[in-house]
Amino acid sequence: MPGSFGLAAEHDRVGASQRWQSGKFEVRWHRHGFEIGQHRAGVYRPLLAPPPNQPLIAASKAHLLHRENRGSFSIKFGPEPFSEQIEILKAIPRNHSLSLSGRLVGQGQQASFRLELQMRDSQQLGMSLKVDGAASLRLQLKLDPQAYYRGLGAQPSRLELRGGRYEMLAQEAGIGRGAQPLSSLVNLVSPGSAGHAGTSYYPQPVFW
Repeated sequence: MPGSFGLAAEHDRVGASQRWQSGKFEVRWHRHGFEIGQHRAGVYRPLLAPPPNQPLIAASKAHLLHRENRGSFSIKFGPEPFSEQIEILKAIPRNHSLSLSGRLVGQGQQASFRLELQMRDSQQLGMSLKVDGAASLRLQLKLDPQAYYRGLGAQPSRLELRGGRYEMLAQEAGIGRGAQPLSSLVNLVSPGSAGHAGTSYYPQPVFW
């Protein structure tokens, strides 16, 4: 199915709000952000949108600080802050793909990024992100309250993903996974082995 475009042409600098559509998916963007939506019965609904006053994508030079015990990880981020704003400087739309590039900025730091969106078939939109110099990335989402979100690999605690925080790190799923008092008792004997609702043997950055 051919794509349809808003105001952007190849190598255009980004100014006013613009859009790109391919199949049922639509991406809307302006200089300081973007969102991904879907058309259902002729009505546009946002699927992936940034939370209020936060960027959809955030990056940091902070490396993960972790401690491992029997296949379970205790994870903290280093002291370096995550970016606070996104600036989209260039958009290159094509029939079945869209490239957005610019920089992530915050607290005196900035990093260049390139986001590639590609229609894989009529039901799948692939996303590839590269951020120069980043050690950690976050995808921060405000989700459609009328849609269901499933996936992210094997997530045994939840079928519906809204309201959770998920680390794309393969580790032991855990015994208890946050349920009390079992999780506290397991962690007393083997710190970290209880896991939590987002730990998984097989995480995947794919959802629907």
